Parts: sequence; structure tokens; C-alpha cells
Amino acid sequence: MARTRQATSTSSACFQSLQSPARHTLKSTSSHASSYSKHSASPASLGLDDSDGGSRDVRVLPFAEHACVLQAQEECRSLLSGNAVSVVEDEDVKEEVVEVSGPEAELVFATRNIFRYLVLFVKSLDQFFAFQLEVLDDKQQYRTLKVTNARSLARVEGASVQLPLAFGGPGGGWRYLCMDLQQLTAQAFGTQHVTTTHVRIGGNCRLLRVFFQDELYSDAELPAHLTFLGG
Repeated sequence: MARTRQATSTSSACFQSLQSPARHTLKSTSSHASSYSKHSASPASLGLDDSDGGSRDVRVLPFAEHACVLQAQEECRSLLSGNAVSVVEDEDVKEEVVEVSGPEAELVFATRNIFRYLVLFVKSLDQFFAFQLEVLDDKQQYRTLKVTNARSLARVEGASVQLPLAFGGPGGGWRYLCMDLQQLTAQAFGTQHVTTTHVRIGGNCRLLRVFFQDELYSDAELPAHLTFLGG
């Protein structure tokens, strides 16, 4: 299930750049459940790696230095004009965010994450927007979940499902998206989610956070570097 929540605060302290542990990875989880922390921060390679997600210090790494952003920008140079990945200051939050624009531009996060929920803080640019997840299920099959506001009905085709996303009325605004990967995989394919292997954020949007979590948490329960509304 994709759930949305509209942002109600624009305090600059509440909107930080994508975070990463010390070795520049935005997501950090171990492949062993006993090592997991409750939250898995977004990728710094902006590629979610499989390192230990324990109590290591987290520091802010500017978007412009993230390998994922740099790779996406390099790939856009070989695409037709109109595709771009940029670091811009958002007028609402007064902070730097990543803007993905164009039909072929995308941020790609490679990961191995067993957590049930994927959380994004994202802003629609009043255009078609899509993101795509690749998951591995208990049948050892790779499944693709594509979420887009260009559809109004869900559609399952083989190992892929397309899901509608309602972003609300015109005017955009920041949204909290929470994907229940266990529920979606079960409903679409009749199997169990084991791990997420790729997250692809396409145009047209602005991105502030991407992270996994094992349970549903309020903003107040999140670590400071993952909060959206702030304290």
C-alpha cells in the first residue's frame, strides 16, 4: 500500500540533505537480521549498500558529492535534452534537494534490504512521476513494482505490477510516501517479500529522503537525520 502524507512544516532544520554513514553510503544494513537497526538510512553511493546499520555516527554529505547523483548526472549527458538530475534549492524548504526531470533521467540505488517499509520524502513537479522497485521474493523470483501518477488502476503482468499513485491536487508540495513491500508483493504476486535489490527514482520530482524501516514510526520516533517534520 502506498500512503501519502502532506508536509505541514517548512522549518529549514527539518529538511536536511540525504544522509550517509561515515563511508558515504546512504543506506546501511547488515545481511544478518540480528545486526539490523530499526531504520536504514538512504544510500550515499546513493546506492543502498549492505553494511552494518548499527550505531555508527551519521554525518551530512552534500547531495552534489553523492556518487548516485554524480552517476545520474553523467548518464544524463548522453541522453537527449530535457533529461537532467540537478541539485537545487527548494523554495519551500529553503534547502538543497535533488531534482530529477525528463522521461529518461533517474537515480538508481542498488541495495539489499529486508525491511518491510520503504519511505520517500518527495515533491511532485505537477508532471508525470514514477519510481520503480526491484524485489526478490520467497520463490527466488525477481519482481518489479512500478509506482506512477500516470495510472489510475493497478495492473499485474507476469513478474511486474504497475501501481497508481495519487499525489493530491495541483500545486505539488512535499509528500511522505510509505510503501508496505510485504503487503504489495503478497497482493500482486501471492509471494513473500524477501529483499529489495534496486530503487529507481524517475522524473519528474524533487527528492529529500529515501530510507527503509522495519516498522511504521512517527516522525518523532525517527533518528534526527531521518526526520521530515522535525522537532
